[in-house]
Amino acid sequence: MSKENEIYGFFGLLYYDELPDSELESLEEIFNDAGIDASVSSTELDFDTEGLEHDEYTAVISVLKKVAKVVKEGEAEIKCEIGNDEEGDPRFEFYTIKEGKLWRQPAKIVREVAKPVK
Repeated sequence: MSKENEIYGFFGLLYYDELPDSELESLEEIFNDAGIDASVSSTELDFDTEGLEHDEYTAVISVLKKVAKVVKEGEAEIKCEIGNDEEGDPRFEFYTIKEGKLWRQPAKIVREVAKPVK
């Protein structure tokens, strides 16, 4: 599996306890510095990106690690869809924030046996 053939997309909605203005400004700065368009409020953030190459994927992960340090605890998930022309079905990574750290859960589609539709 070659990373140069992979295309990444992030779809994120994250809820967290209300942040003070200084931490909210930090979150906005993190996304602005990375050039990622995000909707950031004192209790949630929402963003999505599509068509990223591997180096851009790595940059988003770096952003999410910084976000984790500010938010500390988050509810909901950030989904990363990984497409690869050589593999067919996409793979996924689900990210959440706990204890001030970014946690990743890899996933893949498991197909069952095809059956005729009645």
